Amino acid sequence: MTSLEDILFLTFGSGKETIHFAHANAYPPGSYRELLTKLGEIHSVLASKARPLWQESPSAKDTSWTVFADDLIRFLDNKQLSGIIGIGHSLGAVMTLIAAIKRPDLFRKIILLEPVMLHRDLYWLTGIIPFKMRRIIVPPILIAEERRNFWQSKEEAFKSFRTKKVFSKFSDTALKNYITAGLTKTEGGFKLIFSPEWEARVYAMAYSSWKIYGHLSIPSLSIRAEETNAIYKTAWPEWKKLRPEAEYLTMQNTTHLLPLEVPNELSTILHQFIQNG
Repeated sequence: MTSLEDILFLTFGSGKETIHFAHANAYPPGSYRELLTKLGEIHSVLASKARPLWQESPSAKDTSWTVFADDLIRFLDNKQLSGIIGIGHSLGAVMTLIAAIKRPDLFRKIILLEPVMLHRDLYWLTGIIPFKMRRIIVPPILIAEERRNFWQSKEEAFKSFRTKKVFSKFSDTALKNYITAGLTKTEGGFKLIFSPEWEARVYAMAYSSWKIYGHLSIPSLSIRAEETNAIYKTAWPEWKKLRPEAEYLTMQNTTHLLPLEVPNELSTILHQFIQNG
């Protein structure tokens, strides 16, 4: 019988240094198999599943990104872990940052891959307007709500995804990993494990990390994609000013999904920061 713990996280490797990896909105941990397998060659990697992968539908009270961070803290406490390396991508990066601010004892270093950085005014607006109106100013909400959610086979899904711009920098292996991790069997075919309803809700509840990043007390590395669409164009230099002692890197010829696009190159960078940064 599979235990609840087996359902809630994946593991890669068994090295001495423990890493927790937090995934992005709509990309389950298994999507990152290439990167996490490379990290697992040296380290012990745990990749827990965020709430949308184990709670059927969202509600207003439990979709704040701070709630997701609290889930991460509880996960690490339950595993009796502290002083580990925290790595997160997009939503997962912000979750890891919030957790590290709340509980710095849990982490020795953190690495933020494409942490979402929207314009400060956008966060203010989304905080005062109703959910149904947020799609007007946050286009990914509407895109998620209208996302296709049925394929007759994984082969059909692969052919469909292969033509999408968002996956254009994925190798076939990376795309197959995403399909294996991201689709689940349903009547007559396959649907997304991470539902469009959850994906849209997460976008609508985006958390402003501007107000907390400067309070981080442990070493950090922030990595930005050259072709990012998740970091507002003037945000990166402002982000650096908040903690000039931290490390920063821009990866060329990558998009917001850089952990799935360049897993080998990225794993080398992460190894170096973990060991020497």
